Amino acid sequence: MADIDLRVPVFDFDTGEFVIGLDGTVKTVTGSEAVGMIAVKAEETERGVFPVYGDFENEEENHVYGSDVKAYGICGDYPKDVRLSEVKRAAEEAIAYDPWITSVDSVSVEEGEDENGTPCFIVDIEFTDIFRNSILVEGVEV
Repeated sequence: MADIDLRVPVFDFDTGEFVIGLDGTVKTVTGSEAVGMIAVKAEETERGVFPVYGDFENEEENHVYGSDVKAYGICGDYPKDVRLSEVKRAAEEAIAYDPWITSVDSVSVEEGEDENGTPCFIVDIEFTDIFRNSILVEGVEV
């Protein structure tokens, strides 16, 4: 796996901006750290909202990127246990298709609040990447 060159830009999800290094260029990460960044981005991107992820010529591939967590989480008609179960399933599905991720090993979800006091779900997800490393991404607010 050493010959795989995976490099992704570092995105600050709190500010909504790419992280700029001292030299004025966008910072990047490689390898398993990059796969972790990819997973967080997939979790925090609402599926079907952004046209850039659409493939309008292939309906099967149209808007497959992202997460349905918000859609399930806001369904207030369902009991809390059902909503948490659906959010957990949606969080797993958001990254399970990704070619850089070979398995989703565990997902935990709890209700919480973001820094502004807005209700959200806090997701911890552990997965194995293509480099055969186990990665734990904790505290993803969705």
